Amino acid sequence: MHKQQGPSSLSCCQCQSATAAAFSHVVAEAANYCTPAPPPLQYNGVCFDRRKQRWFSQIQQAGKRRFLGYYHEEEEAALAYDR
Repeated sequence: MHKQQGPSSLSCCQCQSATAAAFSHVVAEAANYCTPAPPPLQYNGVCFDRRKQRWFSQIQQAGKRRFLGYYHEEEEAALAYDR
């Protein structure tokens, strides 16, 4: 239980509301950061990195995954996988 020290002090509910309001922009930025969702994948070895908003390709050789690079277009990443 919070002890009221004067008219400027906040009660429990007011503290939580003030904290939620202070961090609401962080939640909104995180929601925008993850959108839009990429289209369904069409090619083997090609994925979309939501953080970088880029396509990348990777291949598995001798039991190890090899990163082939980031690309602006899905087709470019697929061509790198085919090489």
